[in-house]
Amino acid sequence: MQSASCRNRSALVFVALALSLGACGRGDVSVATPKAPSAEELGELDRGVGLMGQFDFAAARDVFAGLVSRHPDWYEARFDLAVATFNRQQEGDERAAGDQTRALLKERPDDLRALYVLGLMALRTQSPKDAEPLLRRVADGDPRDAYARYFLAQSVLSQGRAEEALALFDGALARDPRLRSARYGASQALTRLGRPAEAAARLEEFQSLRNNPLARLAEFKYTRMGRLAEAVTIAVAKPERLPLLARIVLVYVPGVAPAVNKPELLLMVPAVAFRLAQTSGGGIVTVAPVTSWPAAVYWMLFPTAALPGLGETVMVNN
Repeated sequence: MQSASCRNRSALVFVALALSLGACGRGDVSVATPKAPSAEELGELDRGVGLMGQFDFAAARDVFAGLVSRHPDWYEARFDLAVATFNRQQEGDERAAGDQTRALLKERPDDLRALYVLGLMALRTQSPKDAEPLLRRVADGDPRDAYARYFLAQSVLSQGRAEEALALFDGALARDPRLRSARYGASQALTRLGRPAEAAARLEEFQSLRNNPLARLAEFKYTRMGRLAEAVTIAVAKPERLPLLARIVLVYVPGVAPAVNKPELLLMVPAVAFRLAQTSGGGIVTVAPVTSWPAAVYWMLFPTAALPGLGETVMVNN
């Protein structure tokens, strides 16, 4: 027969187990919050994007892979890793980049960048039928993007629908007249439609822009697939996702404002911006939270306007 102490111990074990199961049922188990990237890691992301601009895709991929290993939920680093892998083009890279991009789309099914990159992968591997719905979603989601329409036109043309492709090539040109490749694509479509005179005219237009430094080509090369296929920095991340990780610094300097007030120069350390205004002969430095983009843009257009809540404004005079 069990002793009283043994029965008490059994009862305690039962009660502890019941409480544990009850807590699980109520969902009271705490989940660790992912650690935000440090300032150094944000700098590493920028360094990786810079390496992409130098076409050193292998080195950039190593940078992004390291960041993802430490922050598996960091969307921008994961997207950049997929882009770097896609462009590195070593054995197995195409498949790996596709897997990485599809994983992103499971989390964000409507993300235009991921849809676009996956569509380009399908098109480059000679699967225009698979590429078409992806690229069409991007073209519909970003009506201003000329590259999405160009590559959508290529996928349609590869499937023998020349009339539809011609309309898409013309749509790309309407959005970016300097996109030479769209003129060449239109020439190809017109040839297939049996309109040789028009095709020759479009081809001549394409060739006439050969030495124009402002003209652009669209092809499967980094920076020639459009902005949606390029690595991103924290500056283009959705503001609502990073309210505490970045601040915008706007610098207005009389006489040189157009050279200073550029979006790519907005993210900088306030002290650096303050010094820039000082050495430029005086001006205004405004520090604003990243969530106040509309107010920040308005301030850029009207730098002397008083905008309550925009941020700390400092007058600098030498």
